Amino acid sequence: MMKKTASALAVAALMGTGAASAATFQVNDDTTLSLYGNVQIAYSDTNDASGDSVSDLQDNGTTIGVAVEHRFDNGLTGFARIEEDGYDAVEQAAETAATDQAYFGVRGDFGMVRLGNADSIYDGFVRDYWDYQEFLAPINGRRGVDHKDRQLLYMSPNFGGFSFGLEAQINGDADEATFELTQGGVNNGDNETGDVNGDDAGISLAAAAMYETGGLTVSAAIDQRSNEFVSAADAGSEGGPNHFDDPVMGIVVSYDFGRFTVDGGYQLDAADTDERAIGDVDVLSLGGRFNYGMGDLYGIVQEVGYDEENAAGNDSFTEVILGANYNIGSNFYVYAEYATYDQEEDANDGFAIGGLYSF
Repeated sequence: MMKKTASALAVAALMGTGAASAATFQVNDDTTLSLYGNVQIAYSDTNDASGDSVSDLQDNGTTIGVAVEHRFDNGLTGFARIEEDGYDAVEQAAETAATDQAYFGVRGDFGMVRLGNADSIYDGFVRDYWDYQEFLAPINGRRGVDHKDRQLLYMSPNFGGFSFGLEAQINGDADEATFELTQGGVNNGDNETGDVNGDDAGISLAAAAMYETGGLTVSAAIDQRSNEFVSAADAGSEGGPNHFDDPVMGIVVSYDFGRFTVDGGYQLDAADTDERAIGDVDVLSLGGRFNYGMGDLYGIVQEVGYDEENAAGNDSFTEVILGANYNIGSNFYVYAEYATYDQEEDANDGFAIGGLYSF
């Protein structure tokens, strides 16, 4: 099953219409209920930090979800979704399921408003362009915020190919305290627990825009990420501020030739050295996907640069990931991937094979 282009996936997911479901039930004239999911299993053989080969047969993100839509008399459409991720298709006793997405919202001629836990707008407009691999995804080059919860999102309608979105990620004092206790956040004494960069816990803003014409798509986003904690590992032994005080931003230019798509982009993950020892991270990316009829051939090359050397004395890397998939059926495909990350001792280099069955 060939994946959609990144721009199509981004808009569909953010608008709350991105679930590929095999079972859709018409509850009544105005309400539909969809059940969907997938089973993913992969075998990998990659190097550890010492360069030793480590093999593993593992689940790769098995998911089950429920989505509902209801058309109101005023012309608006309400929607909601709950998606559980992390079911383990390999280990019977594993208990890894967790809520991946859960939200509700309303859309109409004005656009869409959504509240809950879902992929960030930066993901949809920039980061997901470099996420069409199945298992061996970019490591250093996949920048952006990891938080997905407490999001309020507005997406505009399409104005002749142009669309935009605004997002607020909302933290309260209780959320700050929970992170300090469970996630290893830094509290260096300058900020009380519950403060964001010295201010009361609050709102982190993000914005994105996209223009599409013919096969060309230009997409850009910026995330303030002022609610994202500095980890103890990033801050180092001297500590640092509780939160990042610099944004992450990126731009992507993509062209769809039909059976062949090319994506090029640049990302800047800004950070002072007291927030992260390596400082700013620059990422220049070039990727492509070719549909050969029964599947896709795909690959990505990323040049990653740090302001300061890391613990191993390096400040730049070249990541290369190549892959191919083959469609057994419309909802079932297998794949093989190879990756090299230009790390000391060839860490993380290796290959993976696997399959995905969706329903």
